[in-house]
Amino acid sequence: MKLRTCLPLLLAVAAIPATALAENYVGADAMLMSYEEPGLADSDFNGLQLKMGTELDSGIGFEARLGTALSEAEHNNFSVFVPGVGMANASGTSNMDLMLGAYLTGNLPVNDSFKVYGLFGITSIELTQEGTMTVVGFPPTSFSSSSRDTSLSLGAGVSISASDSVSVNLEYFSLYDKDDIAIKGLNIGIKSLF
Repeated sequence: MKLRTCLPLLLAVAAIPATALAENYVGADAMLMSYEEPGLADSDFNGLQLKMGTELDSGIGFEARLGTALSEAEHNNFSVFVPGVGMANASGTSNMDLMLGAYLTGNLPVNDSFKVYGLFGITSIELTQEGTMTVVGFPPTSFSSSSRDTSLSLGAGVSISASDSVSVNLEYFSLYDKDDIAIKGLNIGIKSLF
């Protein structure tokens, strides 16, 4: 997903009259994520994301997020097929260098300090994979690749007000699910109204 994909959504948020806004906010989340790909054992990694959004009086809102991994997903002792050679043993890492997302949110207040919410939108991730392959009779070979792709994303969570302007949240989020790669997990964060 390129900037031109997110730009129309961000411009739409900016065009909403200020009188229609219930609240604007900024925040940050710690990301406790899992990387899943066929042929590899699931691997956990941590990340950090910043978020900015607005919620209308109706409970519908818009949110933009920018994040990165703080650790790598490690993949040890897996097999790959090398054309013309056969099976190779490999070990490596996957690192989410950058994620950028734009989401539509729906908020349902349970009481004055507790609400449940859902999100749906698009996320672009930049992923780097590196490692070493070993084939019997050949020296070890290093590999590295980088890719950027976009996926639909969805999540659900709860938000608890700590004060009139600060709230904490816990959410389950399916960040990326495409081409047999899935990145999902829990986000724990805080947001401040302005």
